[in-house]
Amino acid sequence: MNINIRGYLLTHELFANGLFKVYKAEHSILTDQSLRITLLNHELMELPELKSEFSSSSFKLSFADHQCIIKNTDMLEENGNFAILSENIPLTPFSDFLGNKPFDEIKPIIENIFEAIIYLNDKKIYHSALSPENLFIDNYSNPRIANYGLAEIFLKAVNPDIRNSILENFNFYAPEVSERQVVLNDKTEVYSCGKLLEFICEIINVDESSKSIYYIISKSTNVDPAKRYRNVNELLNDFRNPGKFNYDNATQGHVKPEMPDLNVIIPKTNNKTESSNEPIISKNEPSEAKNVFTILDEIKNQKTNSQEPRQNFQATQQNNTTQQKQYSPPIPPPNQYSSNNSSKVNFQSKQNVSGNVTNPNQTVKPFSVLAIGIIAIVMSLIVPIFGIFLALVGFVKSSSNNKKVKDLKISLKQSDKQAQSIGTIFCVIALIISIIKIINFIVSIFS
Repeated sequence: MNINIRGYLLTHELFANGLFKVYKAEHSILTDQSLRITLLNHELMELPELKSEFSSSSFKLSFADHQCIIKNTDMLEENGNFAILSENIPLTPFSDFLGNKPFDEIKPIIENIFEAIIYLNDKKIYHSALSPENLFIDNYSNPRIANYGLAEIFLKAVNPDIRNSILENFNFYAPEVSERQVVLNDKTEVYSCGKLLEFICEIINVDESSKSIYYIISKSTNVDPAKRYRNVNELLNDFRNPGKFNYDNATQGHVKPEMPDLNVIIPKTNNKTESSNEPIISKNEPSEAKNVFTILDEIKNQKTNSQEPRQNFQATQQNNTTQQKQYSPPIPPPNQYSSNNSSKVNFQSKQNVSGNVTNPNQTVKPFSVLAIGIIAIVMSLIVPIFGIFLALVGFVKSSSNNKKVKDLKISLKQSDKQAQSIGTIFCVIALIISIIKIINFIVSIFS
């Protein structure tokens, strides 16, 4: 693999599936400088909706910082590669760490995992595909969550065939996620955490005093989102205080969940445990900038709502209510992606996807700024007051166009960009001319 990302050469592969590959990378010049680099499937990332989501998610995914996550340092597109750069520290796969440890020893680690998920959710970052392959343990026995936010990027795919192929690469996702209208949220996160807890309880010793955990699992993994915990914080509160449950009464109407087939849940991957003398980087959790991430999330939701017909959404929602009563989450197939095979995602409907992209000419009119600028210059020479007024109108129109381009995540043609730029310059010239003529008029009165 001879790929250079920001001066880092990919040395060997740590993990791979049909959606992304993770590599250890060494800097080509600076010694002892290494990173974890995640390369997203470039064929999938050619879809415009995934490109747009990658770009809009880069801010919040790069600035998330918690002691129980693998911190991302940058997200970039370089030479056709969509890459996520992350810190590289010695890590042990979570499944290897579990072994036959007692539940009381694993419980604090599970609590730390849930706390990190709560932190990410507060930043409007959802994992919703949490599974052992996304968890590691550092040299201080702290859990580290990897690949957060990737499900949210890939599940923006519009084509149903591509979306279903993407879901095959995720474990523990909520059943409603298979529907196009459903976006990742607190309820899908609860389901994913419940399935992880179910997996852990299957392979470690859960004593009699911990049997109330199965009630928590049953409530978290209910196929009806309305019957789950509202968020992971509620789940964590019950998990920390299992003694408040009367297990026999609490589980009335709830059947102990059927445990998954471990051979299916844990796909055979080329995960490797890194043994090196690299220093452990401890991070202090910064203060949360909730307002910024909330605003970003609201902008994305507005875009989604504007593109989804309300009538189709209501019809699908009614179908979901009927189907969820009989739905049981599918068991994902074993991992079929290897370093020698390319992705087998179905791209037959890619042309239909590209045909649905919003036409920028229908929403943004850059030539109107040019027209206003020309008229503003003419009026500044005749009636300066009107010249100032038209120049300000041109500025407002230009700002409105830029906001629409950003909100809709579209790109203008080069000719449109030039027209708007020239129009803005004309407005500036008209404003200057008008101000000079008004000043000269005032001076002439008092002279």
